[in-house]
Amino acid sequence: MRKFISTILSVFVLLSIFNVGIIFNKPIKQASATTTTTKEIDVYFISGQSTAAGETYYNTLTTTKPEYTSGYQNIYLHGSAMNAGDTKQGRSFSYPTLVNGNMGNYNGRFGPELGMAEYLSTYYNTATGKEAIFIKYACGAASLDGQPGTGWGNFCPPSKLSESTVVGENLYNNLINTIKDALNTLKNNGYTNVNYKGMFWAQGAAEMGNYSRAIKYGSYLEAFIYDFRSDLFEITKPYFGVNAGATTLPFAINEVSPYFNNATVYEGSDGLIHSNNKNIEVLLDQQRTTATKVPYAETVYIGNYIVNQTLNPGCKDPYHLCGDDNLDLGNRVGKILYERTAKGLVCAITGNSNVDTIITQKENTDGSVTVNWSNGGTFRRVKSVIFKNQDITSLVSNNTYTIDKDDIGEVAYFVVEYEKYKSTLTKNISTEVYIEYSVTNANDIYDNGTVIKFKPYWRPDSSKKDTYKLSRVAFNNVGIYKDADGYYSITLTDDSVLALTITKFGNEYDGGMEVYNGVIPEDPVDTPTNPSQPSNPGRPTPSTPTTPDETPNNGGDKGGDNGGCASNISTESSILFVVSLLSLAVVYFVTKKALKK
Repeated sequence: MRKFISTILSVFVLLSIFNVGIIFNKPIKQASATTTTTKEIDVYFISGQSTAAGETYYNTLTTTKPEYTSGYQNIYLHGSAMNAGDTKQGRSFSYPTLVNGNMGNYNGRFGPELGMAEYLSTYYNTATGKEAIFIKYACGAASLDGQPGTGWGNFCPPSKLSESTVVGENLYNNLINTIKDALNTLKNNGYTNVNYKGMFWAQGAAEMGNYSRAIKYGSYLEAFIYDFRSDLFEITKPYFGVNAGATTLPFAINEVSPYFNNATVYEGSDGLIHSNNKNIEVLLDQQRTTATKVPYAETVYIGNYIVNQTLNPGCKDPYHLCGDDNLDLGNRVGKILYERTAKGLVCAITGNSNVDTIITQKENTDGSVTVNWSNGGTFRRVKSVIFKNQDITSLVSNNTYTIDKDDIGEVAYFVVEYEKYKSTLTKNISTEVYIEYSVTNANDIYDNGTVIKFKPYWRPDSSKKDTYKLSRVAFNNVGIYKDADGYYSITLTDDSVLALTITKFGNEYDGGMEVYNGVIPEDPVDTPTNPSQPSNPGRPTPSTPTTPDETPNNGGDKGGDNGGCASNISTESSILFVVSLLSLAVVYFVTKKALKK
C-alpha cells in the first residue's frame, strides 16, 4: 500500500514540475503590434541625346566643390550614357554609385545630373536621411522619330512606330529595360516604395536638319510622353505595386539652343532669344506647343546660354553647353522637378551666395522640421529669411529655424537670401601726400573683400618733402609694408581705417618718399578688384541626427525596466502555476497521513 501511494506522489510531483516548466518557457506576448519597416527613394529620369548623355567638359567649370569628385551623399545614378551614333558603347553606372562630375558619355565630361544633384542635395543628404536616384539612359545624336533598323538610334515611342520612315535601333526599349533593371536593383536592396519625381528630356537637335522632320516633332514628343507614362505605370507594378505617380510624371523638356551650330540670333518682342535658322525656330515652337497641350509638361528655356565658340570661349564645340551653363541648367531642372511633386517644405537660396553655401532640413520626431544653413561664405551674410512670403529674419537664431508641422501643409517655401558685406574706408592721410591708385567712390563704401593697391607720393607742391618722411603706413592700426615694386595692398573687411604717418627726418638722412612729377589724375586710374574666392573653402559638415530610442517597452503601460521574468507571465500561466503548487501540497499531506496509518 505504501509503495502504491509513493508512486502516486512521484507522478504528481513530476506533473507539477512539468507545468512549471511550461509556464516559464511559454512565449511572452508583446504588448505592441508588429510594424513593417519602409524604405523609400525618390526617382528622377534623364534621357535624350548628347546633352542628356553628358558632353560638357568638366575642366570648363570655373568653380569646384568636393562633391564634384567624391559624389553627393544619398544621391545615386543608375544607367548608361552612350556615345554619339553608337548605341553599343558608352559608359554605364549602377546603384549605389554617387552622382559626381564624371558621368558623361566620355571620361572627364558630365551631364545635367551634376547640377541636379547640387540643387537637390538640400533635400537628400545624410542629415535628412532621404535618398534619390537618377535613372539615366541617353545616346548622342539620337532622334525621336524612327523605327528599328541598323542606323543610328532613336527613341521612337511604340504608338508612332507604324508611321515612321527613319531607320535606327529603337532606344525606347533600352530605356524601359534600364528602368526595369534599376527597379529590380532597388527592390533587392531593401527599398519598399519609389516616388516618381519627373523626367528631364533633352533631345531635338537630331530633327533640326530636315524641315519635314522638324515640323512633326511635336506629335512624336506628345506620343513619347504618354507612352512613357503608361509603360512606367505597368513596369513598376511587379516591383512596387501600383504607382499612380507614374501616370502624372512631370516632364521638363529641354529647349534646343537658338545658338546651335553657331547660328545667328536676335531678341524677339517676347524678350526671348530667337534663331535665324528656320528649322531651329520650327522645332522650338513644336516643343513649346506640346508643353502647353500635355498636362504636367513644360519646357526649359536655354536661350540665355550662349552655345557659340566665338561669343563664348568656354564652349568646346558649337553644340553643347560649357561647364558653368550646364551646371546652372541642372540646378534649374532639379528645382523644377522637385517642386512639381513637392510635399511639405521647399527650401531655396538666393542672392549673392558663395558656391559652398548650403541649406539643409531635418524632420524631427514630433513632425516639425528644423532648417539650417551655412554662413554664406567669405564676405557674405544673410540679408533676409522668408517663410510663406513673410520676413522672419528677426526670429532666426544661429542660422537655424524650426517650423511646426502644422505650419507647413502641402507645400511651403523657405528662402534664405544672401548679400555681400559692405564696409566703409576712413583715410587718415596728410593732404600733402598723394596716393597713386587710391580708390574713391561715393561715401567710400565698398564690398567686403575689395582689394586696394596703392603707392604714396609727396604732392609736387609739398613744402615738407625735403624735411619730412613717411614713417608708417597702417591699416586698421596695424603696420603694413610695401612690396618689391613699392606698392601697398589692403583688403577691406568690415569698417576699415587707412592711416599714413609723417615724421621729420632724423640727424642722418634716412630717405623719404618719391616726388610724383606727373600730372595728378582727377579720377582713380585703378579700380578695386574682388579677390578670387578660395576654390574650395571648407563646407561645414551637417551634424548627424541622433536616432531616438525606439526599443519596445516590455514593462507594461507604466514603462520602466522589465522587473524580472515574473512580470512577463500571463494571467493564465499564473493561475496554472498556483493550481500546481496547491495540488502538490494536497498530495503531500494526504500521502503523509496515509503512511502513518
